[in-house]
Amino acid sequence: MCQGCINLNVAEPSELPELYQQAVAKLIEHSKKLLKHCTEMEDYYRSMGYCYHTSQLTRREAMADCPTHGPQLLNLEEAFDLDDPEDYHILFKPMETSITLLKEVISDAEHIPSNTPTPQLAELLTNSLQPKLHTAHITINNMRTYFNCINFYTTTLRSLTCQSSGTHSLNTNNETPWHHRNLNMRTGQWELESMAEEWTDYLNWVTCLPETQVWVRKGEDAKEIALRWLGRFVVVDLVLADIS
Repeated sequence: MCQGCINLNVAEPSELPELYQQAVAKLIEHSKKLLKHCTEMEDYYRSMGYCYHTSQLTRREAMADCPTHGPQLLNLEEAFDLDDPEDYHILFKPMETSITLLKEVISDAEHIPSNTPTPQLAELLTNSLQPKLHTAHITINNMRTYFNCINFYTTTLRSLTCQSSGTHSLNTNNETPWHHRNLNMRTGQWELESMAEEWTDYLNWVTCLPETQVWVRKGEDAKEIALRWLGRFVVVDLVLADIS
């Protein structure tokens, strides 16, 4: 039983009508909390992806060869090296399914007639609303655990320099970032100082994000969107709250 569910089997019969009303209110509140949490996780994903893609390729290659952190890089590649917009939806499919469930729970709960008989309300809560909420809660909590791991791996990539010997040193950030841009005064558009290898993977990732797809369908150039992000993106240091 998750935080949004109330045990309905511990009350006296005379207390049940009030308890059921409390249960409905609580599951609506928790469902809305989980929806907000989903939005935060999508922001979290973008911040981590930006940190991953703006790291140096040499640093990633060193991490790949590291006996300690090599498996972590594989997880980062699975999360952020996207080739098709569908890859994003595959990654987020469990959460997208949960969002649909939560919206159903909220809609169904908010439209329960006030004169619904107590036995019918009990059946709706125990056989439909609470099970749906619990399923969504478990899935979202699993996504939270996954993203916390990805965040840890991203932090490792940014903060440590891996050596093939298996030793590590703190990153001194002495490398010249690959993503330096210049503003072309003639065209008014941003351009990279040099076309680094990292650019292609970064551009693919930005292009696969749903919001980029929306702008592309409106006639925007994905390359221009990606270049703007390099200068304007604000890394959000989110701490995902415990929802268990």
